[in-house]
Amino acid sequence: MGAGDRHEPLEAFVDGVRRGDRQAVAAVYVELAPALRGYLLRDVRHGEVADDLLEQTFLELLEDGWRLEGDGRALRAWLFRAARNNLLDWRKRAERRSDHELTPAHAASLADEAPDPAEQVAAASSDPRLVAALAQLTAEQREVVELRLVAQLPVARVAELTGRSAGAVRVLQHRALRRLAQLLETAPR
Repeated sequence: MGAGDRHEPLEAFVDGVRRGDRQAVAAVYVELAPALRGYLLRDVRHGEVADDLLEQTFLELLEDGWRLEGDGRALRAWLFRAARNNLLDWRKRAERRSDHELTPAHAASLADEAPDPAEQVAAASSDPRLVAALAQLTAEQREVVELRLVAQLPVARVAELTGRSAGAVRVLQHRALRRLAQLLETAPR
């Protein structure tokens, strides 16, 4: 059975999302929010920011879902692309704000080295060795692995999202998986 043969759980909700049906969007949220939040958390490292970006992504789905073309896989790709775009916008805003003084509460949250509780839950749901190994990949490798394996997006979609060629995505994925295998082989059990 190939990757294209798997049942896409979002398929049943595509028409509802196009109609703006809040129950369909809620069902998609239940199905994909944990993976999307994990994707965002690995980058922003702060639960409140990840939650805000996730909320923004699903609000966009409610507002623009009528434009969705395709099936359940297209819906999954649309959401990960929207989350990635929201993340990139957040980074740009953060860079512009970086020349402003931080509020004491924000400075304290950035200085706090304790992991966010939501991040701990996300990490606990996976093999800790795998989480640690993923953290040792380059940002580009980690993004490709997450989009390909967690989001289950096809190479062409990942290439489109990241602005790379399909060949570059395959190379990054191959190198990342080879590096992960090496890291996991040497990691203490």
